[in-house]
Amino acid sequence: MDLDAAGLYTTPVTNAATLTIDQRELAGFTIDDADAYQAISDNLDRMSDDAVKQIAIRQDTKILSGLGAKVASTNQGATAGINADTNLGATGAPVAISTTNALSFLLQMKRVLEEQSVDVDGGGLKIVIGPKYQELLMQTSLNAANITGDGEGSIRTGYVGPYANMSIFKSILLPKFTDVAAGNAKTEEVYVVHSDGLTWAMQYQLPEFFRESKYTGTRMRTQCLWGWNVVEPTYIAAGYVTYVGA
Repeated sequence: MDLDAAGLYTTPVTNAATLTIDQRELAGFTIDDADAYQAISDNLDRMSDDAVKQIAIRQDTKILSGLGAKVASTNQGATAGINADTNLGATGAPVAISTTNALSFLLQMKRVLEEQSVDVDGGGLKIVIGPKYQELLMQTSLNAANITGDGEGSIRTGYVGPYANMSIFKSILLPKFTDVAAGNAKTEEVYVVHSDGLTWAMQYQLPEFFRESKYTGTRMRTQCLWGWNVVEPTYIAAGYVTYVGA
C-alpha cells in the first residue's frame, strides 16, 4: 500500500505558548558582627535559608492568585463539565464542603478534566486545598492507611496524601474571599492541576555576601528571575468552596 496516497501520514500541529520570564524576587539582610558572635547557631545560614523560603512563598502566592483567571470556562463555575452538569461553585453560590462531600467533590473535579480527554490516571494530577479542606478530609475515609496506601496514614505537612491517582497538597496561600452575595460566607478556591497544563521556570542569582561599608556587619543579597504560564487551560479545574464544620 502506498501510505502517502492513502493519506495515512499526518503532521501534528501544536499551539505555541510563550513563557515570559518577567518576574523578579529580591531578598537581602544585614547581620551585625556582635549578633553573629553572640548567636548560639549560625544566623547567616538560617537567614539565607529563610530568604529562599520567603521568595518561594511570594512565587506561590502570585501563581495561585492568578491561576483562576487562566482556567478554561468549562472547568469552573456552577455549570462546569462538557455537558454543563457539574457544580464547582460560583460567586454568590459556593459549594459547601463537609465531611460528607469532601471526597466526592474532588472526584467531580477530576471527572471534569477527564471529560476534556486529560489523562487523569497517569499520575500527573495534583490537588491543591487549604487547611480547612484538609481538616475535613482527615475526618473521612481518606485518613485510613488502607485508602492512602501509606502505613503511617495521611496526616502530614504539605503533602496530604494520594487519592484516586491524585496527589493532594495543602497550601495556606490559596485565594480567600468574603462572598457578600452568599451572606458574607468565607470562601476560597481549590484546584486540580495536571502537570502538563502549567509551566514554570526560574533562575537564582548566586547569593552575594559582603562586608557592610559603614557598620560592623555582613550583608547578603540575592535575586530570583522567574515566570509561569498556563499552557493548557483545559488541564486545570477550579472549585469555589466554603466549609461546614471546620
